[in-house]
Amino acid sequence: MPRTRTPWSHPAFTGAAATSAAARPGRATTTILQEKILEHLTLCGEQGATQEELEQVFAGQYKPQSVRTRTRELYDMGKVRAAGFTRPTTSGNPAKVWLAA
Repeated sequence: MPRTRTPWSHPAFTGAAATSAAARPGRATTTILQEKILEHLTLCGEQGATQEELEQVFAGQYKPQSVRTRTRELYDMGKVRAAGFTRPTTSGNPAKVWLAA
């Protein structure tokens, strides 16, 4: 019986090369966003920025979840630190302030 080929069995859709090639654009964007967040926090100086403020700065360019995730990654890398004080959000809740390390 002849084997039926599906579009997904084509070599372009199989193997690690296809997976890693598809992942590359996301990684480049991630690096760029991390650099943008770090640059913004550096410009903010000791005033820093809350997560909400960072999300507002990059609204329209990046999703809020992406900004939160990239900020956390920068924290894990030691490039961003908590200021040790909070600032109210637009809803009045206290929010951690981030500083460039």
